[in-house]
Amino acid sequence: MTYHTKNQPARILIVDDFISNIQILANMLKPHGYDIEFATTGEEAIDWVSQEPFDLVLLDIMMPEMDGFEVCKKLKENDETKNTPIIFVTAKTDESSIQKGFQVGAVDYIVKPYRESELVERVKTHVTLERQRKELIKTNQAKDRLFSIIGHDLKNPMSNIFGFIKLLKENYKAFDDEKKQKYLHYLFESAKSNLELLDELLEWSRTQTNNKPFRPGLYPVSELIDNALHIMNETAQNKEITIETVLNYSGEVYCDKAMINTVLRNLLGNAIKFSHPESSITLKTSAQNNLVKFEVIDQGLGMSKENQQKLFHIDQHVSTLGTNEEKGTGLGLILCKEFIHRHNGQIWVESELNKGSNFSFTLNMRESNKK
Repeated sequence: MTYHTKNQPARILIVDDFISNIQILANMLKPHGYDIEFATTGEEAIDWVSQEPFDLVLLDIMMPEMDGFEVCKKLKENDETKNTPIIFVTAKTDESSIQKGFQVGAVDYIVKPYRESELVERVKTHVTLERQRKELIKTNQAKDRLFSIIGHDLKNPMSNIFGFIKLLKENYKAFDDEKKQKYLHYLFESAKSNLELLDELLEWSRTQTNNKPFRPGLYPVSELIDNALHIMNETAQNKEITIETVLNYSGEVYCDKAMINTVLRNLLGNAIKFSHPESSITLKTSAQNNLVKFEVIDQGLGMSKENQQKLFHIDQHVSTLGTNEEKGTGLGLILCKEFIHRHNGQIWVESELNKGSNFSFTLNMRESNKK
């Protein structure tokens, strides 16, 4: 059985100063789909775990220079590595060694020579627990971010709407037509923003509960582009922004039409928001092998490297006003990531402050065999 988080196999680090012992463990575990790395010294193991995430460490106790107890202790003292589960694998079976192993932070103990069935089941149990722990953290972060959006980005515009309605209700006869139109415009824009946010929240919640249907088929790229432009052209025209298309590939692509329409609308909407009035946006397609690449390129505000790394993560908040002080939550980009990954595609951004951004994603021309 293979264990995955976001389509990645569980990663296990084997630490032993004897290569033959590492090979025995690796040969037992690899058939079960684990990604195996190894270290032959304690220092090397600490470096590995400090730099890269592992779901489990299988750690020998009797090693020269730094024994397993010291390695475990150092990993547990570091905030970045303290949650990585560690199983001691050793020939030491005395009670004091076992007790010391648990005292320094190990979650389990496996005695050499290994019984393969026992080893596999114990590893499976602790990998599953670690994956569940990580998923719980992710779920809680997503929940906190969602409540933050509801409590701030939804509540504040609703308060503004209520305020404008109250103002109009109490002063309707005293206001001239120009002022009434002004307040009605504010109401319209606030209500529109709230509706868009609610739509995004509902879409995102459906993806999290697997209630969003996935209905892929073959659709012409030109049709997907035309649908997105039909919806977004008015928004672009309001800022006197031109959307240019460069379709180096206009054939068919395998996708869920509704999802990709949402992705293109969100990326175009972002580009318009952060573009200067009277500038241009380029929507470009190209193809290589079975992959079709879509690019939305603007010449707007751009973003720092730090903010680029925060995009597409529900637990990270990037708050930047558009060139006309347009507000956003970043939830649209989270949806884009969810939908593109559902298609086994990739999505990323290349950007430079004050020079613009290029949001790109890939789809398959034909149905992918990748699961």
